[in-house]
Amino acid sequence: MMTWLVIFGAIYLLFLSFTSYLANRENNMADPQDPKAFAIGGGNINMFLGVLTYSATLFSTFTLMGMPNFFRTHGVGAWIFLGVTDVAMTFIVLFIGLKIHKTFKKEKFYSVGTFLRHKYNSKYAAYIFLLGIFVFLVPYMAIQIKGISSFLEVAAPIKLSEVYWSIVMLSIILTYSSVGGFKAIVYSDAIQGTILLFVVWIICYNCLDFAGGLSNMFQTLKTQSPQSVKLLSTPGPKNLLNFQFLFASFIAIIAMPITQPQLTTRLIAMKSEKTLKKMAPSVAFFAIAVILPATFIGMYGAIKFADSTTQEFWFQVLIQEQPVALGALALIGLIAAAMSTTDSQLFALGNEASIFLEKDRNVQSKTKLLILLFTLTSLLFSIFSDNGLVQLARVSFSGTALLAPMILLSIYSKEKTSLNLLTPLFTLASLLFFIYTTFLNTQIKTILSIRVDLFLFMALSIVAIINFFTANKAYQGVKLND
Repeated sequence: MMTWLVIFGAIYLLFLSFTSYLANRENNMADPQDPKAFAIGGGNINMFLGVLTYSATLFSTFTLMGMPNFFRTHGVGAWIFLGVTDVAMTFIVLFIGLKIHKTFKKEKFYSVGTFLRHKYNSKYAAYIFLLGIFVFLVPYMAIQIKGISSFLEVAAPIKLSEVYWSIVMLSIILTYSSVGGFKAIVYSDAIQGTILLFVVWIICYNCLDFAGGLSNMFQTLKTQSPQSVKLLSTPGPKNLLNFQFLFASFIAIIAMPITQPQLTTRLIAMKSEKTLKKMAPSVAFFAIAVILPATFIGMYGAIKFADSTTQEFWFQVLIQEQPVALGALALIGLIAAAMSTTDSQLFALGNEASIFLEKDRNVQSKTKLLILLFTLTSLLFSIFSDNGLVQLARVSFSGTALLAPMILLSIYSKEKTSLNLLTPLFTLASLLFFIYTTFLNTQIKTILSIRVDLFLFMALSIVAIINFFTANKAYQGVKLND
């Protein structure tokens, strides 16, 4: 395997170096005083790159490691959680994403934080947003880095500790994202997305072959054990996939283009509304193309590795049972996938934190320093992670979803409407309460028999709707007086 690993690793690093060089050259050709060249690649991402960068950022390591294990553990009902919701996200990209693209392009904003500061006429709205994404994205990055590093420590023929694997990956990320900015990350996503699609389908084909075909796979699950039969229906063997979980997860996932800045940035960076309209359905196709094979890999794992640990399942299915060359490519794919999501989130955090530097002439250099700071923070969190950090990472999508009402209110309010801080303050209170129930008091799981995250989202939505109508009414009153 070592030979193949060196070959594929060298090819991957060469591609990264070349695309970083191209991105850097494009940035140098742009106006050096224009921060959009570094922050959103000049806002001219075409449809092909848009599909790959959005999809690679969205799926990443979770496709090869998380999704198959999720199906292995909870069954085909997870399709509602993953397949249906990810496709539904396409409609959010088409409708709300188009509104975001149009609004941000018109008002010349390239980060959500600066836009919120403008709409609410207060820096505190931006700080609340930054707090929300920091609290949930940094643990998510840290756990993802730790997960892939600990796997590589066991599975990779190059024997390094998980700390060294983390440092290697983050150093590569920091290098090409600093050199080429957003455009370099987009190019690296294109490489990773292509590897991901190829590897997951080849492994899927092999798993189906090992199981004796698709029909035989499901027939075996029906007769293997009472637990395996439960994998074929909801709520699954562990009763996770109930209505409230699925509904809350549905909201959390479809809200991601609005609340996760690494995805929002990609909507803003698209070349035109026409390009974005073409990109959205293509992302839905990509979602089906990666989730479907992950389902079959997971079902195969439920047959052959039902009692194995997660790490053992990953190692056996992704590496041990595959041809040597494919196992090496899968390892490179895992590294590339982890880097693809992490680089996007680190860059997004650095870009959003530049709200502190709005009046600074050297924003680009300072943004790079902020990215370095978040990189070091993620590394430290991954090294010293505990159960609380793991919990925050697991609920990261639900946590950031609480930001959606505040953001949507700012996007859909009229341009000259004066928004007060009612919704941002309620958002801050909800974030703090959600963190409290996740990190400090895990006994509080429901409010009035409704999941905490779902209840808080509903309450915030009501507050935002009331705020919307009262602000518009005040705006109409001022307009009539004028």
